[in-house]
Amino acid sequence: MEVYLDFENTLLNDQNLLNKKDKIKLDALAQKYQITILTQSTLSEVDQILQNKDIKIVSVLENKMKYKNKEFTHFLPLEQCNKILKNPFLYTAYTIEEITLIYSYQYRLRFFYPNHTFKLISHLKQPVSFLWVSVYNEGLKELYKQGQGLFIEVLFQDATKTTVKITAEPSTKKDWLLKIKKSPAIAIGDSISDYEFMKYCEIPVAMKNADKELIALCPYQTQFTNAQAGAIQFLIDYLKRQPS
Repeated sequence: MEVYLDFENTLLNDQNLLNKKDKIKLDALAQKYQITILTQSTLSEVDQILQNKDIKIVSVLENKMKYKNKEFTHFLPLEQCNKILKNPFLYTAYTIEEITLIYSYQYRLRFFYPNHTFKLISHLKQPVSFLWVSVYNEGLKELYKQGQGLFIEVLFQDATKTTVKITAEPSTKKDWLLKIKKSPAIAIGDSISDYEFMKYCEIPVAMKNADKELIALCPYQTQFTNAQAGAIQFLIDYLKRQPS
């Protein structure tokens, strides 16, 4: 049985922490079952909390996976990225490689990544696994032309600007799950958006603190919230009832 877990508000408590006692329980589960974390955080942020090489970490933000101390990713073509960065209607562009690389600086990025060091750049010198790009809508057609052959996911759009995520391969939680899932699985999440990957697992479980819409869709629910380590307790209780 495989296990797929959302990270924030699912495995972590409301302070985005995992206490020592619950970490010991999670480590014991990881010795018996393949556990995969699907998260919008970076690999380094998750790895710093879990510190367990037997747990797969998938950062859909970075479009990377880490397992057994090895990283797996598909990098964007460097030359093509730099062409995108020359779009005359560019509002801002950024990516993360331990530090946040910003092509067109916007102070608001500090609110998205408060724990990161920022570096303003004029062009990329090494390939990256993703780009977040905002362009004024007049430059959107040109952006698609410059990104031909890549995967462009629209994240936000208003009357003047469009923000997209650009990767070499699809990078949603659903995309990663379908790529790595090999056997029946348990999926646990808290957001209605998590159902996009959870519906492909045999045992979809909503956290007690989950969105009401997700709870309505899932046949299973944790007895406790994320503040009470509900995901870990559900796994312990459910898996011990399964035949060896």
